[in-house]
Amino acid sequence: MCRKQKEKGPGGDAPGPAKLVQLRGELGCTSAEYVTGELWLKASLPGCPAHPEGGCGFHKHGSYARVEPPGIRIPRFYCPTAHKTFSVLPDFLCAHLSSTMAEVEQVVRHAQVHGVEATAARMQPQNWPYVGERWVRRRLYAVVACLVTLQGLYPERLAQCRPDDVSSYERVLGTTEVLPALRGLAEPSVLQKLIKPAGFRQGKVVHKPP
Repeated sequence: MCRKQKEKGPGGDAPGPAKLVQLRGELGCTSAEYVTGELWLKASLPGCPAHPEGGCGFHKHGSYARVEPPGIRIPRFYCPTAHKTFSVLPDFLCAHLSSTMAEVEQVVRHAQVHGVEATAARMQPQNWPYVGERWVRRRLYAVVACLVTLQGLYPERLAQCRPDDVSSYERVLGTTEVLPALRGLAEPSVLQKLIKPAGFRQGKVVHKPP
């Protein structure tokens, strides 16, 4: 999980509690390119998501660090009228999970073919078996829950896919990067209600794979 950050402005002064809302950042770059170019400094929003008519004092609000990948930061914007902070999350990053989408997808693909125990032993050998297996299950259950939800919302596009087989989404979506593509498929309002790692809603995963 991402570590909770104190709400601080660009100068480091805390303006008080603010609700954090995540927005999709469709940047078309890798995490390495993002860090090397310090692209969070160039991030912008056309206006306040809460007040598209303007006049609310919406402004850039610095950035915060993610645990992984090393050196990465997420740009923030603040609406003093709504008391909300908006962060722009690049498509290659998971929401509310300290990993890239590619890393999580790799874990899920391996677990769906070889099982949770074998995946934990391979990808979390230092934590295997108990902590490592929980680590795998959290990712597996979260991704499958996202797949099930999106398939129900977009049956005309995803009807031929199988949530217990991430690779079945490749042909339909035309990409090997399934999770970022699914985030792009979902409407903004859906992303706010969809759980991690593709969606932006916090909360426990209650769905388990069949």
